Amino acid sequence: MTDPHHFENEHEIFKWLFETYKTPLHDYIQSITKSHEVAEDITQEIFIRLWKKRNELTQIENIDYYIYRMARNESMDFFNKVALDARLSSELKKRMSSSFNNVSTQMDSKEMSRLVQKGLSTLSPQRKLVYQLSRNQGLKLEEIARQLNLSVNTVKNHLIAALQQLREYLLQFSDGNGFVILFILSLNSILNAAICN
Repeated sequence: MTDPHHFENEHEIFKWLFETYKTPLHDYIQSITKSHEVAEDITQEIFIRLWKKRNELTQIENIDYYIYRMARNESMDFFNKVALDARLSSELKKRMSSSFNNVSTQMDSKEMSRLVQKGLSTLSPQRKLVYQLSRNQGLKLEEIARQLNLSVNTVKNHLIAALQQLREYLLQFSDGNGFVILFILSLNSILNAAICN
């Protein structure tokens, strides 16, 4: 294996890393997550992070260990998110079936709509537009791509990022609010469908 310290600049190092590690990294992550789509997303995320740290790559002593540790950590984060989704689902079922559930303490749909709008305002203009075209106008990824003159993959990435960001925003308000939990679960379903497309 070539030593990354022999390259002249960070662009050459990154190119070498990408060509050397892309396939084995994807396969390693897929062996952990058992999902080709999740492995692709995590692999892409790792290379984005490496690109952002490209100026520091020559300072890493054991690049092989470093990259595979990143892959393992990202895979564990994926499982933590899945576990969180399962806990939210369980919590919702408990609240829905509880005879002590006081309807007057639950958020009404107007409050939920206000929260979602606040969450949407935290998105970048492009992500917000993609989300609205997808969720409000019911356009498919291909239709959005044509309308915005973007690739389908770029639209998909914007939608996934928007859904994740909105979910993270709403998680702050999920404690004891059945409407929020229900909405987050619906976002998770949409997110999973978008990832698998």
